[in-house]
Amino acid sequence: MKKFAFLLTFLIVAMAFLPACDSKSGPNGGGDEPGANDGGGQDEPGDAALGEDLSGTDELPENDFGGREFVIVVDPTTSFRHFYDVCVEEMAGELIHDAVYTRNLEVEERFGAKITDRQINNVYETIRKSVTAGTVDFSVAWAMVTDYTRLSQNNMLLDLQAVPELNLEKKYWDQNVVHDFTISGKLYGAMGDISTSVSVFTHLFGVNKVVAQNNGVDISDIYRTVREGKWTYDKLVSISKDIYRDLDGDGTRSASDQYGLGATIAVVDAMFSASGEKLVTRNENGDFALSPVTEKLESVFTALSDILSDPTLTLGSWNMGKVTGEVHGQLGWYPIEHKFLENTVLFVDIDVGIMMDFRAMESDFGVIPVPKYSESQANYSVYAYPFYPMLTIPSSYAGDAESLEFIGTLMEALASASYKHLTPAFYDTAFATKYTRDEDSIEMLDIVLRSRIYDWMTIFDFGNIYSGIHDQLNKDSLNIVSLFEKSEAKAQADIQKLVDSYAEND
Repeated sequence: MKKFAFLLTFLIVAMAFLPACDSKSGPNGGGDEPGANDGGGQDEPGDAALGEDLSGTDELPENDFGGREFVIVVDPTTSFRHFYDVCVEEMAGELIHDAVYTRNLEVEERFGAKITDRQINNVYETIRKSVTAGTVDFSVAWAMVTDYTRLSQNNMLLDLQAVPELNLEKKYWDQNVVHDFTISGKLYGAMGDISTSVSVFTHLFGVNKVVAQNNGVDISDIYRTVREGKWTYDKLVSISKDIYRDLDGDGTRSASDQYGLGATIAVVDAMFSASGEKLVTRNENGDFALSPVTEKLESVFTALSDILSDPTLTLGSWNMGKVTGEVHGQLGWYPIEHKFLENTVLFVDIDVGIMMDFRAMESDFGVIPVPKYSESQANYSVYAYPFYPMLTIPSSYAGDAESLEFIGTLMEALASASYKHLTPAFYDTAFATKYTRDEDSIEMLDIVLRSRIYDWMTIFDFGNIYSGIHDQLNKDSLNIVSLFEKSEAKAQADIQKLVDSYAEND
């Protein structure tokens, strides 16, 4: 993938030369967004460009929509990180930005359409009010996944499997999303190459090479361990346990000291997902079912608790390890990330977006997957923080064959064009040396992005089990058995409510 991405960079720049998008709210697009890069591609040739892979091309018939406007509702706030890959007005000499420009222009010219965005801070309310009033005046909307769950249960979104011209079996649609988000035979949102957002919210571990070198840790050995499938909880502990140093010399553990692992509360979700276990699975009918608390499940949480509550191994932003001092007060809103930048933690749990924000970091660093629970797991399982958006169509379009043909055609065309233009640009940006710093990390990042899974408990929080785990961690008292005993009945009821709502939707 790296080779493909680097070669496509030159094609992206060469093909883009005309305006591709109008914004109703002024300019948008990735000039100052995280991940923007003014660098060019690499000179290393590949065997073939991504765009030459016929399995990534669509099968749409020729059509001309006479300049019809395709309106995308999108949240422009900074935290909604995929904003810069929706719509841009002109070339800017930055890979992702210009790939969006090229993609949109290509689709517009191919189908005689005009792609625009409508920037709205509350996408959920916009969809809900528009559908309720029957006055929908946009084509599609990017709805954050937690909003998607509410909208889909309340019949506000259209089943994408009923949309003509959409081929959800194509590789540019995320097949794990298609499978995992289909409930009672219905799918109300999609993800894939059409947006970089889910990749940006994908978790991994950063490795600080300065801390590693100062403490005799062999980075090449860590990379080798990952390749061999032996990067596990136990390996993390064996490397991290002796990293603690009392840097301020006060004889007390504090936020100023050096630690093996720095993490936010999201680390428990990332590390649990990495175990290969799930709190919600599919039953024999394909519907959701709450997982039983098996010996394996309990042992995973016990191991997690031991790692995250070890006061000399882990510094958590939630202060779970009973570290003295007010962490946030000393280091700002992102204390753990700051400590990584300051070379006082070896490993840090971050997502790809934060990794790309480390472009100003002077010290060298690498990236690796979040560790498995055991070597017996066939693959790494990578967690995506549930803040990514889903591409949705308002349910008001049900029965409107003409509009659905237009919307389905533009969605499919944008997805396939994104596979050719946007994904290579994202890879080239994420893999640029000023982010990942070495060839091994490029390989590691590719492993991460190919190993993503989706965790329904973190999205729906059935029975408040997901939030309950976080509450227990904050109190340093994680007990998954007692939590399930307390919450199982409500969780089962929540799951059944979800299944019933999908079955009852028109």
